Amino acid sequence: MHIKDVILSKGLTGFYFDDQKAIRHGDYVVNGLSYDGEPVTPGFVNIRQAGESVSVQLVLANGQVAYGDCAAVQYSGAGGRDPLFLADDYIPLIEKYIVPALIGKELTSFRKLAK
Repeated sequence: MHIKDVILSKGLTGFYFDDQKAIRHGDYVVNGLSYDGEPVTPGFVNIRQAGESVSVQLVLANGQVAYGDCAAVQYSGAGGRDPLFLADDYIPLIEKYIVPALIGKELTSFRKLAK
């Protein structure tokens, strides 16, 4: 079955994005499950904020839809890890580079499509 269309949407993950550098710095007040203070790592708007993902829906020629997602590593932006995964930053990249590579391809296995 071949891929007819790809639909991308911003989603939320089951865990937070924590600005580890700001937490280590210690200039904050614990407020329930959040931290009141200024973030220091680029991309953060709060010390603790909702984790983001990109929902990927592959629309197949027979009308079925395969679902998946793209999400970040734990503690993005800390200790040399990838920068903060913000869906609004990555959706345009996926649309430009990944979607054209998927349209029309046979959906047989993730590994084959990833090459």
